[in-house]
Amino acid sequence: MKLNGNLHIDEYFLQETSGWLRELDFFLSELAFLKTRLAHIVDSGNDKDFVAKAEKFQNDFINHDEKIKSIKAEVLSHENRLQKILPEVKKNNKNVSSEQQTGIRKKVASVELEFISLKNSFNSYALNSLSGIA
Repeated sequence: MKLNGNLHIDEYFLQETSGWLRELDFFLSELAFLKTRLAHIVDSGNDKDFVAKAEKFQNDFINHDEKIKSIKAEVLSHENRLQKILPEVKKNNKNVSSEQQTGIRKKVASVELEFISLKNSFNSYALNSLSGIA
């Protein structure tokens, strides 16, 4: 099945997976930056509540990092599969199932929302922590 012009739907799926990989790499980069910011904040304060919140964010960052890497591995596997079957699919004018693509799309959207929430929560914590130190 072709979309507008000569773009085959499976080529579109391949382009979409490439976009997801860039997005997931961005999230991993941002998490590394947030971890560094957290370390700087922790160096400047040490009451029990402060440290407990910092540890919670550290754990959240680690968990989110692992989740992103897991989804990234799934996207890479899917991308490799698409690259292998695309010539045959185009030759026979068939389409691959969109179920896996749809499932991964939902996971990427979910991890994006979770990342935004985590980042906003951390930014509020950082602002409050730094305001209390100044």
